[in-house]
Amino acid sequence: MSTIVLFAVAWAGAADLTFTPAAPGYFSFDTGALRGTIRADGRSQGVVKLTDAATGLELANDPPLPGLLSLYRVFAGPTRFPDARTAPHRAQLNAARTELSILWEAAPERPYSITGRFTLGDARSLDLALECVAKAPLPAFEIFVSSYPAMALRHFLFLKDTLHQGGGRDPVLYEPTAAPFIEGCYLAFPRDDAAARLIFDGRWEKPPNPVHFAAGRHYAAPLLGSRNPENGVAVLLFARAEDCFALESTYTRPGGHDSVASHNSLYLSLGGKDLAEGETARFRLRAAVATLARHGEALELHARWRGGVPEK
Repeated sequence: MSTIVLFAVAWAGAADLTFTPAAPGYFSFDTGALRGTIRADGRSQGVVKLTDAATGLELANDPPLPGLLSLYRVFAGPTRFPDARTAPHRAQLNAARTELSILWEAAPERPYSITGRFTLGDARSLDLALECVAKAPLPAFEIFVSSYPAMALRHFLFLKDTLHQGGGRDPVLYEPTAAPFIEGCYLAFPRDDAAARLIFDGRWEKPPNPVHFAAGRHYAAPLLGSRNPENGVAVLLFARAEDCFALESTYTRPGGHDSVASHNSLYLSLGGKDLAEGETARFRLRAAVATLARHGEALELHARWRGGVPEK
């Protein structure tokens, strides 16, 4: 059993998996291993504080950015709807305080409703289940979920070999670092060729803040990580391959940040399928905190979250 598994088990018995109302529109939690705060005040939404109790390390970059697991842009093909992050929404705790629901109601300019349900999966993980109901046909519907880890953390993910590399099945670690070919671009790692075409269908050309992507190799697992290189503490973002058609990130730029690197951000593109009127799309995400002796332990934790089934 690896070190990270033992650390997680040590907290399992004493974990408090409830939320507590804090300031209006803010909800806190303290599992013993993690302390955090979720903002859902109708003006912005995200996990604005996430602290590793053992080290005191703050893992979320807020302010001025909205933290982790913040619903951001919403698209249907090249149509961009108002950003979910700042769209009107309301939050409610269940009676047991074990589930925090956030509802974005449909409106003429937003022909869909979104419900996000936060639960604490265990002492070191926060789960988010999303349910989207189409009120009109929505081609190639996407919810783009943003996360802004603390600036001291360094991103990583795992990629597939290309056909020119022999098409091996073993995931390849990639730590995004600025290079002439990608500098000035956000980085996109699609699930497959069909997903890559969605990234360039015109959706990212729409203001405000259009985005220039550099598309790389296909991802090996729908997992993004950001790790402190000094102590190994990392925040991990897990999705299911059937939900997530692309991963996106910024890069580290030695010698100083530029307008991309300064965000230190990670993104999940969810959906990508056509929704008929009345159809519901469901997505599952997890944010986990782990101390990684090696990056590959993140793949083991992701497979365990998926029920022991590794991505293919």
